[in-house]
Amino acid sequence: MNYEIDKKSLTSEQRVWLDNLNTGLMAELQRSVNANGRSTLSLVPAVAVTVRKSGEAFLTFDSNASFSISGSLAVALDAKKWLEAHTEADPDGFALRVKLSFAAKEAPAPRRKDADDDKRPDFVPVKPRYTFDQIIIPDDTRRQIMDALAVVRHRELVYDTWGFSQCDPTPNSILSFYGPPGTGKTMCAHAIAAYLQKPLLAFNYAEIESKYVGEAAKNLKKAFATATEMDAVMFFDEADSFLGKRVENVQSGNDQSLNSQRSQMLILLEEFRGVVIFATNLQTNFDKAFESRILAHIKLDLPNREARAAILRGLMPERLPLAAPMTDDDLLAVSDKMEGLAGREIKQAVKQLLFRKAAEDGAEARISADDLTAAMEAKVTEKSNLEAEAEANKQRERERKEKAVMEGFKRDAERKRKYLDSMSLESLQEAVKRKEEAKAKEGAAEGADPQPTPPETPAEPVAPAE
Repeated sequence: MNYEIDKKSLTSEQRVWLDNLNTGLMAELQRSVNANGRSTLSLVPAVAVTVRKSGEAFLTFDSNASFSISGSLAVALDAKKWLEAHTEADPDGFALRVKLSFAAKEAPAPRRKDADDDKRPDFVPVKPRYTFDQIIIPDDTRRQIMDALAVVRHRELVYDTWGFSQCDPTPNSILSFYGPPGTGKTMCAHAIAAYLQKPLLAFNYAEIESKYVGEAAKNLKKAFATATEMDAVMFFDEADSFLGKRVENVQSGNDQSLNSQRSQMLILLEEFRGVVIFATNLQTNFDKAFESRILAHIKLDLPNREARAAILRGLMPERLPLAAPMTDDDLLAVSDKMEGLAGREIKQAVKQLLFRKAAEDGAEARISADDLTAAMEAKVTEKSNLEAEAEANKQRERERKEKAVMEGFKRDAERKRKYLDSMSLESLQEAVKRKEEAKAKEGAAEGADPQPTPPETPAEPVAPAE
């Protein structure tokens, strides 16, 4: 993209927006070219984006698809649709003009398409949705994150100028966020990408895992290749699924596939020169090989009293119809009623309150501190009930397993008792007799006396003569 004005005059958010637009548009063009181009020709798209001052039409799209290259018009239309979908509003301070042109060149010998290529997911980077100014985290946590990101900010000085590349050839930065659900792990990943002015590639286990053995490892490789090409920050949710211990006693194809995926992850992390973020709800038992590669394990805990009040303040836009101005003391008083709530749950409670007030009073609605307090108390009760129900389910499951074990013991004891009860004294004697007869027959077959020799009867004692 070429800019008619100096990018330095734009705000950081405007620069991030433009860079992400460029990245996303080129990814869409490449996808469209692959889908629409002829096998004998390669379409090479060129994008010229001009940034102008506000006042002109925000989006003007030009293309020189008048010459006959198969698929060029389709690619142009795909690009236009993509731009229209991703430029719904004019960012403050500038407008945009896009010019798309194509050139043809002889394509290399076509690669035989893998039948499984279409089954592998495509990974598309997104513009970060949050910045560090929008998230509430403790200063110590923020400092830990910034220290870890110093690897990226000062890579050239430390690795190239100071020569540390001789000791560590891959200056990657791998972070692990852990903590309860809703504490901001995903928001921090977006904020890091925005801080570095990079797009974000987010993954969960379902996008990588495949029912076909060996495909998960291939999907991982494709994900890292996409991140390298797009210079994107990688974010893996459900980290315990990616970084758990490898199976030592492989007994199935699933075990082998899991080991292959985790071995591939180790190799890719070792080679990747960017930022990778893992997130999990619990500090799980990662494989030791992964733990040694993670630069920092950072815990995101539930917000304290002041943090909850600050989150509330951030959820109150200027145009929110308040019954009276909310003071810091008002927000702290509300915060006292919602201890134990995560940031996501606080946001949900506020959203539920606003929609309820809109339904009840419409445009005449007014939000008071009492409304906030009632909404937070209701959310705390809801969370408590859900946790109690979850614990009750766990207890019922434990009791079910214990009962099953005890019933198994009882069944075994009952079978033994019935067996012994069925064996009367006479039947036991008969069984012993049959066993002795069988042994006697075996002895007779070997030429031995089949009848056991009776013991000698001792002579009767003779009474002495009188």
